[in-house]
Amino acid sequence: MPKVIGGGLQRAKDLAQGGQGDPRLQELKIIPIGKIRPGFFQSRLVVDPEKDDRLRKRMQADLKDGKVLRHVFPVVVDPDDVAYFNPKMGGHRRLKIAQELGLTEVCVWIDDYDTEELARGTYTENDPATRQDLNIVEEGVFFQRALSKLGWTQTELAEKFEIEGGQSHVSRCIQAASYAPDIQQMLFREPDRGMRAAVILNQLEGLGEEKAKELRKPLIAAYLAENPRNRLSTDALQIAVDRILTPSTLKEEPAEALPPVIQLRRLERISGVDKSLERLKKEIGNGPPTPEERQKLRASLNALQEILARS
Repeated sequence: MPKVIGGGLQRAKDLAQGGQGDPRLQELKIIPIGKIRPGFFQSRLVVDPEKDDRLRKRMQADLKDGKVLRHVFPVVVDPDDVAYFNPKMGGHRRLKIAQELGLTEVCVWIDDYDTEELARGTYTENDPATRQDLNIVEEGVFFQRALSKLGWTQTELAEKFEIEGGQSHVSRCIQAASYAPDIQQMLFREPDRGMRAAVILNQLEGLGEEKAKELRKPLIAAYLAENPRNRLSTDALQIAVDRILTPSTLKEEPAEALPPVIQLRRLERISGVDKSLERLKKEIGNGPPTPEERQKLRASLNALQEILARS
């Protein structure tokens, strides 16, 4: 089986052991790849296949010439078991791919364990060609672990790690990581648009975990639908949840059944009319409408009466 050896590092290590060169090179070692396992702060849940494949091909290209992978893994001794090591600066994906390629040993740089440095290194690891940014849920998991281990406030974490978006971003991510797994899966696909939807869908948790999951399944599917005609907006999602939590007392009238998504989209439009009417009432106040306003209001009233008159 091939080994993972950084180019030229074995020679440097031999020199250090022989008393020559920088004594810090004594910290370079070759160890079984199975002795490295994810650290406490590792929070990746989803892998981008395209970026993963790009990294794999780059590693295969290294191995093609002399079975040498030009990478050294900075590690620390695992505080829970000194027989193992944790990556200090990320590299979890690279290690996983190395194992899949049949590599059995890795060249490592063993550094001192420092909780803050380990957390910072895991979060800020950056390889422009192959990096996969953490999604909102993964960031939330990382922030939760960092706060529990370091004892900082959200503001301190945002400042010390120079997190873009500051404390509000930390809080938003932690909230995302607190939701049920099905809502988290939705956020993987719609991290920005989905946050308001997540708050709405989370209201169903009061009905019990399993019941809430069952009720959310068709709503999430419609919310994520690729075809716009079959997709629910966030406002329509709120109407759907409200209908579940506060069932209507109206008697069902005999009429052709509409698909649930169409029902919700139509109710959303009607709600939009209500909101527009409320804004208009505030604009007009207690005074009378102008002749032009009166004319348009009568036209709208006639249109509504025509719809209501249909059997």
